[in-house]
Amino acid sequence: TTTTTTTSTSTTTTFDGTTTTDPDATTTTSTTSTTTTSSTTTSTTTTSTTTTTTGLCSTLQLTNAGFEDSAAGSLPTGWTQVDILTARDHAATGTQANGSVMGTATNNVTVTTLDGGQYLCGGRSSVFYQQVTASAVAGHTYNMTVLMREGSISAAWARLYFTSSPQTSGLTVPVLSDSAVGNITLNSETWKRYSVAYTAPVSGDALYFNLESFRNVGNTLAAYDDVQGEDCIAN
Repeated sequence: TTTTTTTSTSTTTTFDGTTTTDPDATTTTSTTSTTTTSSTTTSTTTTSTTTTTTGLCSTLQLTNAGFEDSAAGSLPTGWTQVDILTARDHAATGTQANGSVMGTATNNVTVTTLDGGQYLCGGRSSVFYQQVTASAVAGHTYNMTVLMREGSISAAWARLYFTSSPQTSGLTVPVLSDSAVGNITLNSETWKRYSVAYTAPVSGDALYFNLESFRNVGNTLAAYDDVQGEDCIAN
């Protein structure tokens, strides 16, 4: 702030040449100049948000879960077949078209899918598995569901389960403790959805989902379709 004061004195010159000063005629002019500097402070706030998702599930990204990505009559891409119990499963084992006829000429059934697409004939003694995660997370629950029905006129036996490594022909890889849904008798031509769940106790282990047919008699074929999976965080 700058203050400037100017004082002026009024003088009067008379006709006789003398000069008088009027002491009451002093004018003081005060000029005040104020310079304001505005300081602007910009405050940037960075907020770090940690989101904890509780009670929610995310979809597991499966390969060829509906068995549409491989030609009819072939083994499904994305899945590995292990022939169990005895060598050489039924000739129909593998991807099949909607409306295909399974069984024998005199004892057969037409398999019609719900979505009009292909399905997997799981045979009478095979495991089809797929890795659902390379590293499970402790406390997470992994849910798998699949449509199942008999694939021929004869009732099949099946089970669903998780393992931490690929299953073998001798079924030497143990089923993870709380994951097995076994001894399912498929004696209906109606598709039904079955589910299995597993909660990982530790982090880091791989997780495989297995579809197993195990009656191993004649035309006792299991049929699968529309596999779905979720990774869920507990409440």
